[in-house]
Amino acid sequence: MLDFVLVDKSFSMREFASMSNEAAPYLSKLNTSTLGMLLPQIIEEFGEDRAIDVMFTTSHELISNKLPEAKVSGFQMDRNGNFRFAVNLGFEILVEKKGQHKQYEEARAIYIQLVAKGKIVIKEGNRKKDRMLILMAKNAEMGGAKIFKPDGEEMVVEQMVLTSGVNVQLE
Repeated sequence: MLDFVLVDKSFSMREFASMSNEAAPYLSKLNTSTLGMLLPQIIEEFGEDRAIDVMFTTSHELISNKLPEAKVSGFQMDRNGNFRFAVNLGFEILVEKKGQHKQYEEARAIYIQLVAKGKIVIKEGNRKKDRMLILMAKNAEMGGAKIFKPDGEEMVVEQMVLTSGVNVQLE
C-alpha cells in the first residue's frame, strides 16, 4: 500500500477509458450533464454537455499540497483483530474550454477519505491444520470530503451532497 500512496502521479480517467475497448463507449458520458447529477452547480457554471476529465491520485504529497492537514493513508489493527483501513483520494475535475477541443480548465478539486473497518478472526477447526481466516466487514464510509473551486473557495453544500450520496451507497 505504501508504494501506492507514494506514487507522485495523477491519472486521467478519460485517458484510461480510451485505452479500453469496453470503457470507450462511456467516454461520451464524461460530461457536465452527468456530473451535474451529483454537483448541480457545475452545470450552472459551465453549461450542459461539456466534456470533462477527472484526474485521480492517491499521492499523499500531491494531496497534502492542497490539504496540509490530510493524514497519510494507512492500515491499523489491534491485537483483537479489529482493523481500520483509510485511503485518501484526490480528484481534479477539468472541464473542456468553450470552443477549444481538448483544452481543459479546472472546475473543482475534491479530496476524500474512504474508511473501511472490520475484524479478522482465525477460527480453529477439529484438527490443528484446519484453520480458517475469517474477515468480517463492520462498515465502510467516507470519512470526510473537501471540495474547492479553482480560486480556493470551499464548496460546503457540494461537500455535504457528495458525503451523504457516497455514504448512502456504502451503507
